[in-house]
Amino acid sequence: MITSRSDGFKNFIKNGGLTFVFCLLSVIILPIYIHYLPAVMILWIIFWIIENRSGLKKEIITDNKAAILFCIFIAFFLWQILGLFLAESLSTGFERLFKRLSFLLFPLVLFYPGSRIIKNIDLIIKMFAISTFIYIVYCFGNALHHSLMIQNHYWIFNPHPSEYDFENYFYGARLSDPVHPSYLAMYIVISALISFESLFDNSLTYFKKGLWSAMIVVFITVIYLLSARAGILAAVIVFPFYFLFKFYARYPKWIAYIGLFTFAVILGVVAYKNERISSSIEGVSQQNFHETLKNDPRLLIWKSALGVIRKNLVLGVGTGDATDKLKEEFISRGYVNGFYDNLNAHNQFLEILLENGLIGLIMFLGILVYIAYIAVNQHNLLLGMFLITTVIFFIFETMLNRLAGVSFFALFSFLLIYTKQIKLTRQINDD
Repeated sequence: MITSRSDGFKNFIKNGGLTFVFCLLSVIILPIYIHYLPAVMILWIIFWIIENRSGLKKEIITDNKAAILFCIFIAFFLWQILGLFLAESLSTGFERLFKRLSFLLFPLVLFYPGSRIIKNIDLIIKMFAISTFIYIVYCFGNALHHSLMIQNHYWIFNPHPSEYDFENYFYGARLSDPVHPSYLAMYIVISALISFESLFDNSLTYFKKGLWSAMIVVFITVIYLLSARAGILAAVIVFPFYFLFKFYARYPKWIAYIGLFTFAVILGVVAYKNERISSSIEGVSQQNFHETLKNDPRLLIWKSALGVIRKNLVLGVGTGDATDKLKEEFISRGYVNGFYDNLNAHNQFLEILLENGLIGLIMFLGILVYIAYIAVNQHNLLLGMFLITTVIFFIFETMLNRLAGVSFFALFSFLLIYTKQIKLTRQINDD
């Protein structure tokens, strides 16, 4: 009996069971409580080494697109390490590199993830969507908890904090706390795309498709409530194009285009109803366009970042010094709020240019271009939509300065490569 259990556990390890478990834990933990993720990553690496202790075959590395992408990730991370030699604040530089370790660790365990992860890739990515949905339920429960109070033996519902009555527990950062609304919005856009994929899965029952449909409604509603402009823009762009590509091969082209236009208009109207979006549009329409841009905080940040970049174009200011150098530029330009708020570049491409120079940016663009190549080569729609979504967020936010952003990007850049492979395998088996 003991021998059979021992043999079963050995087979479980041999077949990639442990790495599968920790891969599953990673996608579950990521949207719920990111602070547990480093421990899970370390254990995943340990078990990956154990499962592959006999060595990797040459063809696994040479004939593997994920391995090539892994090499580009390594090159970019090594360039960031070299950036420490230019930095004045080594402590900040090491702190940034530690936060970005998942940029190296997730590609390491996923360029050759094991057969069990590949066979269960649909389950893994669906668990991410479900986990994101669970966190959203928690957010609404937390908002409701703060909004209810008892006065004179009666329940009173007041969603506005007493100290900040212009805010709302069901809106923006108050709703997503402690997760930043932009990061949660990014998770939700991808979760919605995963849910859309489930609707096209003919193996699911109508009941299960109904559950996924209900989750989609919640996801879209929360994108609106979070009021993250990058999230709303990503939804307005990515969702219609997703359905265009899905319907393009199934129906006449004119139906696909009409569907795209209709869906885009509906999302656009809903987005315009959002207070932040409508106020931005009205600000442009009611004022001189040049004056509106001149006073926009994000554009003030970008101009300051470009001012530093011009002086350090090729190599950048060094890993860890970007914020300090940007604060100096804020002072020279008279942007006091930017200085005291310790603002970053609020654009991932500018942040990389600022910190690691033109060479670093070329390496990072190499990652994005190669992901695009894989998506086109595999006809992998979900990977392509993921890339477009992250690029939109990169334009408006410095997503790779926090564990929540760098882990998400590194993890799904590789996980989604295998979604198309498993579907092609199933099609071959069905035939």
